Amino acid sequence: AEHGGAETKHEVNSSWSKLHQALMARKTELTTMLEHTDNLQSKGKEVSDWLTRLEGLLSGAGVGKTKETLLKQIRDVNQIHRELQQYAHHVALLSQACNRLISIYARDDTSRISTKNQELTGRYSALSSGCTARGKSLQTALHAINKFDEEVKQFQAWLTQVEATLGKVESGETSKRVEDVMEEVRAQDATFQALCGQAKAEEQE
Repeated sequence: AEHGGAETKHEVNSSWSKLHQALMARKTELTTMLEHTDNLQSKGKEVSDWLTRLEGLLSGAGVGKTKETLLKQIRDVNQIHRELQQYAHHVALLSQACNRLISIYARDDTSRISTKNQELTGRYSALSSGCTARGKSLQTALHAINKFDEEVKQFQAWLTQVEATLGKVESGETSKRVEDVMEEVRAQDATFQALCGQAKAEEQE
């Protein structure tokens, strides 16, 4: 009986020792996980704050109506694009860290880490796409203004030419030359109306 009791005591001590070791190992694991999570939250907040700042710069930004305004807006959006490229590795490293923790602590609930990772990478992707789209819309607007300026310049050159032609018409000349000029004026009327309409539309926007 004493022998049996000793064996039982030994088994209990052995089980307790194993349980204690397992508990201590788990405690160490959780402590390490907490440190990793705290570090991840700190880096995540840093990235989130940075994203929020850039999102604010792009949010609600309109498209300029003058060349000077558009050129400034293009410089601004190019600066944001450069910053996105420079900061890309920070977002990538944070995402890698999230995935690594999810893998290491696979038996624990890492859903919040996964959600945070998806949120930040999603915001970065959306911001990059938004920045590219805004850059294209600004370039399109600038191209339209340059095209309009060129058309106005061509129309003014034509007007100058017509005025010079009419100025050379002698009082004794036939009306044929004047009629030719008038025909040309009528042909240019659609261009004149289009330029006026575009100018008025830009003023009203």
